[in-house]
Amino acid sequence: MVVRSTDGPVTQGHGREVLTSVTRLLQDEPRIADVVAPMPGATLSQDGRTAVVLAGAGVDTNEMVKVATDLKAPLQDLSGDGVEVNPTGASLLWSDFNEANLQAMMKSEMMSWPVTMAILVLAFGALVAAGLPLILTLAGLVASAGSLVLINHLVPVSTWAMNFAMMFALALGIDYALFLVVRYRAARMGAHESKRQAIAETMDTAGKAVLLSGLTVLVSLSAVMLVPSPSFRSMAGGIMLSVLFVPAATLTLLPLVLSWLDLRINKLSLPWVHTGEHRSARFAAWGERLWRRPVLWGLASLVVLLALAAPVLGLRTALPSIKVLRQDSGIAGAMPAMPASDGSDWVLVQAVPHTDPSDPALSATVDRLRADLPGSALVGGAAVENLDFKAQLDESTPLVIGVVLGLGFLFLLIALQAPLISLLGTLASLLSTAAAFGVARLVFQEGMGAGFLGFEPQGFLDAWAPVFFFAMMFAIAMDYTVFLLASAKEHDERSGDPHEAMVGALAHSGRVIFTAGAVMVAVFFTFAVSGPLPPKEMGVVLGVAVLLDAFLVRLVLLPVMLRLTGRAAWHSLAWLRRVLPDITFSHG
Repeated sequence: MVVRSTDGPVTQGHGREVLTSVTRLLQDEPRIADVVAPMPGATLSQDGRTAVVLAGAGVDTNEMVKVATDLKAPLQDLSGDGVEVNPTGASLLWSDFNEANLQAMMKSEMMSWPVTMAILVLAFGALVAAGLPLILTLAGLVASAGSLVLINHLVPVSTWAMNFAMMFALALGIDYALFLVVRYRAARMGAHESKRQAIAETMDTAGKAVLLSGLTVLVSLSAVMLVPSPSFRSMAGGIMLSVLFVPAATLTLLPLVLSWLDLRINKLSLPWVHTGEHRSARFAAWGERLWRRPVLWGLASLVVLLALAAPVLGLRTALPSIKVLRQDSGIAGAMPAMPASDGSDWVLVQAVPHTDPSDPALSATVDRLRADLPGSALVGGAAVENLDFKAQLDESTPLVIGVVLGLGFLFLLIALQAPLISLLGTLASLLSTAAAFGVARLVFQEGMGAGFLGFEPQGFLDAWAPVFFFAMMFAIAMDYTVFLLASAKEHDERSGDPHEAMVGALAHSGRVIFTAGAVMVAVFFTFAVSGPLPPKEMGVVLGVAVLLDAFLVRLVLLPVMLRLTGRAAWHSLAWLRRVLPDITFSHG
């Protein structure tokens, strides 16, 4: 608590009364252990106008955030008559961040739902059909949010887990529901199948793709658990839980709702809509264009992706800080030693560095101190904790990336039983991911568009972003890969013709991928324009990744790969077919 007087020394007159009230308020809180009064030369300024009252934690860090939330208003209310009381410290900053995060999430949700609904109405051409993905996604969101709240009573769940899980589940859930609804309408109204046959065909084709996609996303995110950090595992676990509920709702509730609504799904249709249309003439024509000039389109998309990915080579990462021994050149000053209040031999010495805590030079200072001080001396504090955490992330990132790539390839191989196209699909996902990080450097490190997005550039990307966002981006990229290649394999199983496999895949899944990509981009970008910096980073990075992956990689580069590889794309070794489960995507 920083107490400042504008009418003379803070330890006299009304300032002294306020200090007494602050101390009493803190001492009456049972979750606070010790209250340390201002000390001259340490926590009392030389002019006597500013004093710092320290309150020690009597409970764990998560509970201390609740303490800060409960006490910050009563403490601030003690201000007046020339004396200001400003609570601060890590617990209060997290409390403020949680409030800002919640407000941002609500604002983003209010912005994203109307935009999403508009895109879905244009895609489906009917209000009832457009509302189904939103309703089913909402069911998955409620289930995952309620589960996270219950789990939080047992083990702490990161605030970011709540925020990121809701954002990710909303975008993913709409994708899955969209895929199933389009297939059902095609079977029921286009092929004029019975309701029972239409449900069976939908689940045997689109439902199978959704299941495999959900498993691929879960496996990709599970690799984040390799980072030995409770907060990371909490975030990854929260998102995995939401991903688990969303496909579950899509594969169980949605077929029941479709069966119940049946033809009423086309209620409130727009006049130009063809409700049974599954094969898009426009995307079929696009497929024919790619088939005729694959090298031209392939090189063009590759050049764009590589150009956007190039800045990633200069990407810097660090952990954010608040802008705010004597013999060490990196130390500006040290406070007097404070003995432990419990009578133990521990002594606390606080040192202030010359540099900002996010400056790379601080790492060299900490390394020197750890080398020069006795082995019994422990160098800690928030800034040092950030440095240690970043070192841990730098060490874990290559392992996570390798595991994600390996598991992604393995799942595609199991689903498609075709090594070449599984490998190409995995590598193509890397391109959009690298390009998204290249854009992230330009935005968050160099500050391009910072004014529009409403943030002050830090000169780096948060250190936790590469490993965490890579898993999420790769999961989304594989999501679209499964949709496109499952459709291509379905056409290949029926015709055995590479031309029909490529053009048919675009004709039947291109519109779904385009619409789903537009919804995801809208959801992520609404988070990018509101709230604290971490959701902005996630919104921009994932939004750009989806934009590039859905519209450039899946609708241009991957079909070109199918065209250039021809029959070799689907070639499978005999021993591989014996080992892998027999998965087909054609119905009947």
